[in-house]
Amino acid sequence: MRKIRVVQILEATTGGTRKHLRDLVTRLDRGRFDVHAICSPLRDPHFATDVEAMRAAGAQVHLVDMVREISPASDWRAFKAIRELLRQGSYDIAHTHSAKAGILGRYAARAAGVPRVVYTPHGFPFSVRSGPLKRSLYRTLERRAAVFTDRIIAVSEGDRQAALEARLCGPEKITVIENGLDLAEFDAALAQPVSRDSLGLAADDTVIAAFGRLCEQKAPHILVAALPTILLRVPKAKVLFVGDGELRPDTEELVERLGMRYSVVFAGHREDAAALYPAADILALPSLWEAAPYVLLEAMAARKPVVASDIPGCRDIVRDGETGRLFCAGDAAGLAKAVCEVLAQPDRGRSMGESGRADVEQRFTLQRCLERTAELYLELAGGHVES
Repeated sequence: MRKIRVVQILEATTGGTRKHLRDLVTRLDRGRFDVHAICSPLRDPHFATDVEAMRAAGAQVHLVDMVREISPASDWRAFKAIRELLRQGSYDIAHTHSAKAGILGRYAARAAGVPRVVYTPHGFPFSVRSGPLKRSLYRTLERRAAVFTDRIIAVSEGDRQAALEARLCGPEKITVIENGLDLAEFDAALAQPVSRDSLGLAADDTVIAAFGRLCEQKAPHILVAALPTILLRVPKAKVLFVGDGELRPDTEELVERLGMRYSVVFAGHREDAAALYPAADILALPSLWEAAPYVLLEAMAARKPVVASDIPGCRDIVRDGETGRLFCAGDAAGLAKAVCEVLAQPDRGRSMGESGRADVEQRFTLQRCLERTAELYLELAGGHVES
């Protein structure tokens, strides 16, 4: 019996999808699986460190330029390159991730004759904020590709429901495998915390942390807009943004316009982001759409109460009133109210943090995610692959 050859294909090498790819490529059982990757180097310059880690783990990593937006000429070149790599690789399973690689990779796998095709959307493109024509196009593309997809992996119940509501396929074709953390690795990072002083924060500040890219999806302006109301109740409140992105200039401008320069800290991109959680008192995630954000799992694992938008993906992780609070997406006043309610009851906040940690230990571990993914691969490959 030989190992099952699996190739992971991803364009969106940022944030949670970047972490997901690295975990699958470096941590799946090497005794049963030969795992490689085809990914784009264009999104994030920091992704180069992940490429090195994957290659050090024994994976072949092929870099193919894929662009985020629809671009017929660029997409055609990427499709041909992926198809050729799949033909050469003799893979048993092609596992594609996110919208762009999800379409290009699945069509390339079909053209190359890969026996089994898996797709993890990490949130469907028709679920994001865009015009009706784009949403209709994305839905059509997803439906057509789903015809020759052997299994769709939903990282949350919200993702599963989105697939069913869009009539992409029947429920038997969808498997929910939730994201997970390596708690030993994460706890080691927590044990070496970044000091508040180094971040420009005082010991007696009440720190509301927001981890993630400063982009439309994460809606940083909602948290900034909520801050004046929060400051009326919590005068020592500070917002700590950990992450960079295209909306950083606009967010900084809004902070200046509202006269809150001394109440907001921009820490920028941090490869050691996990070590910053001890500096926070509470996590805020005002996203407009999510699939299953790792940041919620990390904050809960760090025993921090969380306040998040009441949207699919977030409500699949946060138990409202028990591990944190949910508020209506886009509602700055609702965010301010939820944050103030948690901060006004420190004991309850600590209880939420402990309950969140327990949830991660029970439901959201990397081991559980890897085991369920391995089981799916074995099922699709018939339990074994003949030599």
